Amino acid sequence: MIKRVSALLLALLLVFCLASAQAVTYPEMRGAVNDDAAVLSDATASDIESLNSRSEVRFTVVTRHFLGGMDAQEYCDGLFKAWNLGSDNALLLLVIGEERYAVTLGSTAAKYISNEQLNSIFSAKLRQPFLQERDYDGAVGAFLLAAASQAARSAGKTFNASGLFGTAQNASSTGSASGGWSSFTSWTGDLWNSFFSDDELNDLSGHNYSQDYEYDNGSGFSVTRLILVLAVLFIIMRSRRRQGKNGLGILGWGTAGMAAREAMKFTRGPRRR
Repeated sequence: MIKRVSALLLALLLVFCLASAQAVTYPEMRGAVNDDAAVLSDATASDIESLNSRSEVRFTVVTRHFLGGMDAQEYCDGLFKAWNLGSDNALLLLVIGEERYAVTLGSTAAKYISNEQLNSIFSAKLRQPFLQERDYDGAVGAFLLAAASQAARSAGKTFNASGLFGTAQNASSTGSASGGWSSFTSWTGDLWNSFFSDDELNDLSGHNYSQDYEYDNGSGFSVTRLILVLAVLFIIMRSRRRQGKNGLGILGWGTAGMAAREAMKFTRGPRRR
């Protein structure tokens, strides 16, 4: 008797699951922007259209208030198939009421943007404006510009972000003297702040997305950072020798620890989240 009841309950559960799976319906595609939650401005929608005319990857953005308990990634994957998006497409889903998001990449887009790089862009560009600031225009703009920049670099091309999402500078001008110095001073400030951080992608100051991003393939390792630490360590050792002192001292050992930390990141290879 107990076995029959268990079998019946299992059958009912299976029927319920199948019915739930069949009940999933997807909205009609209305273009590159499908703002069902009505949280994006007209300017952002226009910039997304312009971005697709310049990028190696064609982006489609969907916003929903709720998914009724369905997993965000499963919904995004199903929507990608339902809309017959191509291999060079990327679908970004924001679920506003549930504070979730997901991205589905076509096969070609996935070659330009790896999972590690995608997670780095999520961490550095999307999460704070989306989850903390509720700045949905800012979250979408920051994510798309960073993703398009990475795709262009993977393809061996330059990405022109001029005029998109409030960006004023042109990516093709990154080799200019003034732009190079501005980028260098901004980068060095972030470099020192990142010594004690495990961020996979250093967040550039402001909203200047026309510069190339240093992703380090999601590893968090920077050769330049390691060289700088070693240079500081050398200066400390040389100074102590001139003073007739042996060893590294407290500051020297702390710097040596930084160097060891950077080297360990390199030997561990890329991290996954």
